[in-house]
Amino acid sequence: MPQGREILSCDQTYLIGLPKGGSTADSAVQKHWETYSELLRSTSPAHARRAHFWCQETSTEVPAARIARTLDGKVPWRQFYSAFRSKDVGFRPTMRLPDGHGLHTGDILRRFTLTMDGHITYFNAGQKRAPRHYHHGGRLHFVDNYSDKRLLIPWVVVGDYAIATENLLVDISWDDLCSQGFVSELSI
Repeated sequence: MPQGREILSCDQTYLIGLPKGGSTADSAVQKHWETYSELLRSTSPAHARRAHFWCQETSTEVPAARIARTLDGKVPWRQFYSAFRSKDVGFRPTMRLPDGHGLHTGDILRRFTLTMDGHITYFNAGQKRAPRHYHHGGRLHFVDNYSDKRLLIPWVVVGDYAIATENLLVDISWDDLCSQGFVSELSI
């Protein structure tokens, strides 16, 4: 379940943060990821399936490391130090949907645009292009003032949550995401 920043849109509250990732030793989280992985493999562009993305937990093996997941069956999760930045690890957020959302597991929802320092970072969802690189210190915001579908992030719905179908940014550390409020001690 995500922890993170609340976004108010059309009198509804969304919570956007990092997914719960766990490790292979965490059977409850593994079951959760089996559902996510199955849906994301069928909805994510091919290039998005191989990329790692940050999750909220600390590694159980190395307390200073954080978990990064991928949809690649060969190496489904890895651990990296929280300050690690790479074009191979990115930000694929999870969003808690408002009560009474009326969506079903597997539905694709197009919602919000990610900006960095006021500039749109996400464009042409599903194209064979690499996600943008985060520039250290850039301020991230999810906004809802665009109607062009090419600017709206596609999310796949899983119960009362949705996860972005691909990384929105790369070259961003877990520490960067934490400092922006996408990781918090508040659990939902």
